[in-house]
Amino acid sequence: MPNQIKKIIITGGIGDFLQCLDAVRHITSAAGTKIIVVTHFKGAPAFFSTVTNTDNFEFHYFSDLESYFNILKEVKCEETIDCPRFKYLELDYPFEVQSPFQNSNKIIGIHPFGSAFSKDANAKFKMPIKNISESCVRRLIKEEYNYFIFGAPNELECFKDYDESPNVCRVNHENIWVNLSHVKLCDKMIAVDSAFKSMSLAKKMPTYLVLADNNDTVRDKLFIDPYKDDSNFSICRVADPFGNEEEVVKFIEEKIYSNI
Repeated sequence: MPNQIKKIIITGGIGDFLQCLDAVRHITSAAGTKIIVVTHFKGAPAFFSTVTNTDNFEFHYFSDLESYFNILKEVKCEETIDCPRFKYLELDYPFEVQSPFQNSNKIIGIHPFGSAFSKDANAKFKMPIKNISESCVRRLIKEEYNYFIFGAPNELECFKDYDESPNVCRVNHENIWVNLSHVKLCDKMIAVDSAFKSMSLAKKMPTYLVLADNNDTVRDKLFIDPYKDDSNFSICRVADPFGNEEEVVKFIEEKIYSNI
């Protein structure tokens, strides 16, 4: 890293953090270098401190697009550069987690929820919500496979009845890294454009993305296009991930259950 670089900026959420993490772990050793994190994720300090020294980090939080751009105006200067990003993550999972299942069936991860910030932004611009519906998730679950359903406690409340199921486990630990470390146990991942989809792709895991087929230049540039030629990445583009249940189910049936 050139000596004149004094400030590195990371913007966004966990998906952005994962792409920047390998670079950050090397940058933290550079004397006098400040790492500025501009994010909507209040757990960012704990996220980074789990895997690297954060003495030279500075955190700023936004709640909407207006506050995001206002913060960028404040923190960006001639000395600031965007943090380098990498498709794949060299860092190993920081937690060892054990399978809760009492069988050796393959494990499929499902993350059907977008972040609260993305929901607000999508609503503001009248774009489809990037959630897979509860009924769709239920249709994807089969007795011969095991499943992790990832999400926040309030999001997973509707799947509480699965707590009695031998092949479905809700994953919602307080520590985000414990949740992400469960991805290591999965054979495949079904998700919207989210942190868990980013984690599975970063670790070259077969990933099946349910994506709203709308114009989103930033999303596509950072999180879709770099992986589009990967053999382990498949995309189901639908007008509305929440509403187009039949298309999503057909995609998963064809892509996963016919080849697992």
